[in-house]
Amino acid sequence: MRGNEFIVVLGGANIDIMGRPYNKPHENDSNIGYSKVTFGGVGRNIAENLVKLGENVELIAVFGDDNFAGDIREDCINKNISVSNSLTVKGGSTSTLSLIHISEPTRQAEISYAVFCLKKKKKKK
Repeated sequence: MRGNEFIVVLGGANIDIMGRPYNKPHENDSNIGYSKVTFGGVGRNIAENLVKLGENVELIAVFGDDNFAGDIREDCINKNISVSNSLTVKGGSTSTLSLIHISEPTRQAEISYAVFCLKKKKKKK
């Protein structure tokens, strides 16, 4: 690390939720499997790798004010990634990537995903 110098990363920080069925999926039926939650986002991933290279890093990202945002912030702080200048959107949801990974021995892996972007919750009247 170089004293007071630091690298600023502007980018996304989100929750990645990956699901995978234990067996070949059956259409129009429940498919038992497992899910894994990790922290992601291109900006956050770049910041984490810069810290691993010994750099001081400030990540500037946009967070919601939900539990996921707190989890990402805590993970960043534990990894020595500063998020002190990141924005929190009151009433907002943290960006989330959900994907279902389906693979069969006879076919190349297929990934179906949906990205749920940060959006402000509607106020109740």
